[in-house]
This record gives sequence, C-alpha cells and structure tokens, in this order.
Amino acid sequence: MISQRPAKIDKNVLSQCGTQIILKVTNPNDLRAILDSLEGVTDSTKEEIVNLPIGVGLIVGITEQPLIVDIRVRRSEHGGEAIKTDRIDLNKKIPMFAPKYFESDVKKGYIGIENIELIKYPLWRVKGLHEGSEISIFVDGLTGEIVFQDGKNIEHTRGVRDLVNLPTHHKKILTYLLTENGADIEKISNDLNIKHADLQELLRELISKNYVAAYGDIFKNKVMQLDARKLSIKSDIISKEEGIKIDAKVSSETAKAIAEMFGMKMVEAEAVYCPYWSIITHKNRRFLINALDKKLDLRKSKIVADLL
Repeated sequence: MISQRPAKIDKNVLSQCGTQIILKVTNPNDLRAILDSLEGVTDSTKEEIVNLPIGVGLIVGITEQPLIVDIRVRRSEHGGEAIKTDRIDLNKKIPMFAPKYFESDVKKGYIGIENIELIKYPLWRVKGLHEGSEISIFVDGLTGEIVFQDGKNIEHTRGVRDLVNLPTHHKKILTYLLTENGADIEKISNDLNIKHADLQELLRELISKNYVAAYGDIFKNKVMQLDARKLSIKSDIISKEEGIKIDAKVSSETAKAIAEMFGMKMVEAEAVYCPYWSIITHKNRRFLINALDKKLDLRKSKIVADLL
C-alpha cells in the first residue's frame, strides 16, 4: 500500500503492515497515524522522519531498530522516455568549467585512441554563507562526493555522501565538532542540549563507525576535516554547446544537505558541468580524462561507461 496521507488510511489496515518504508513526513496528523501504527518507537524516531532528506527513507519492521536507507534512483528505462544521457541542443548553452587541456593535448599524452569526444560531467555548485563569508563548494552529481582543487589536481572526498544518511543527532554532533574543531563531552552536552548518558552512547556509535576520534578527553570529527572555505575549483565557467551532457543522479537537496554539514547556511544549488575527454581505445574500452588536470579518472570512467 502506498499513500501520501497515512492519516486517511484506516488504522486497522496500517496495523497490519508489518514493514513500512517512510519518507519525509511533516503533517502532524500523518505523523501521529504513522507513530500509532508502530511499536517501540521513540521521540527521536519522529524527529528523524521530519528531518529525512529527499531520497532517504526510514524502514521499520524488518529489524529491531529502524533503518535509514538511501533510495537509489530508478535504473530501469521507462517507455517513451530518453535514456540516461543526451546530446546537447546546439541552441542551448550549458555552464561548464573552461577546459585547460584540449583534444590535441590528450592525443599527445595517450596512445591507441580510436575516438575522442567531450563529456559534460554533472556537478552541483552549492553557494551559501560560511562564518559570514559567501563561498561555493562543488558536489559530484553522480557520487555525492565533494570535488575540489588541490594545487593543480582535481580531487574528491570519500565517504562524505554517506554522512547525509546518518540519524539527526549523529549529524548534529559531527557538524558541531567540525565547527568547534573538537570538544570534551561536557561542552558538547551543554551546547547541543543532549543528556550526558545519551551523548556517551552516540559518541560510542560514531567512534565505532570511524567518524569520530577521541584524543584524551577531546572528541574530534575524523571524516570532515576539510575547510569548506578551501573547497574551490579555480577555473572560469563558460557556456559550451558541444559534447554529451550527463544528467545528475544526486538531487540538489542532497547536495545542499552536504554543504550544510560543513557549516554552510542559506544554501542554494545550481548545475554546472566539469569537462572530461572520453577516449575509446582500439580495444573498445572507454576512459575519462579530466580536462582540468589531464588526469585519467578510472572511477568516473567506470561510472560513465555504465551510463553510455
């Protein structure tokens, strides 16, 4: 049974649903109907349902504790719709980072190329305020990781996307530790208004997942140690018609949620594309070369090969 208004479903029907997949719900009547049909739920469950990001669901009934899961984008084709990539309309210009390396540069650096074409790889440019200053970070539109420039190289984080799916209290603690650059349990408890005993258990869970590290009495965020102010890409953004555009699978809401975890406020997201040279070898294998740093990206090569 699928419904956007659980309050309108007869309670006898809801009570017979042994497993429920719950997406974000904010209506008080619908929340009450859901919670009344579940056993062993707490106030924190209600808070988690209200704060679920788009594309994330809460599953109850198959385990003792509710599970928060990421609902993947549909991969099957739907009749009458286009496949996952599309050729650019020549009259429609797409914002993209200006390439620093061109087709001729790639052909000089790699041998055995049978074909080469420009790929527009999707990113979300998330703009907002961080400690009073306006900054932008870039979120990978297919993996949800943060893309940034380190020297001349384009790098990306590993594991940041998974943090969005954590329970609300876990995310609150991680964001706080990032902002404070570490704190002891008393300060965390007072500032976040979390009971001492509950906080100890939450910290134990975060440490067990390798998200938080304890240095004596001080707890520090272990996975979000990047400075949001330095997560930039130094390249002009131009409008470009040519190439194959790949659509983002990570939603703009998820990209904004990632930025908020790094302490950004009043965020907004817009699509921008990173240029890659897609080369086909004489063995009919596809590889992606980043047009900003001329590096072969094996991970994105596999992702894009599965899409094209």
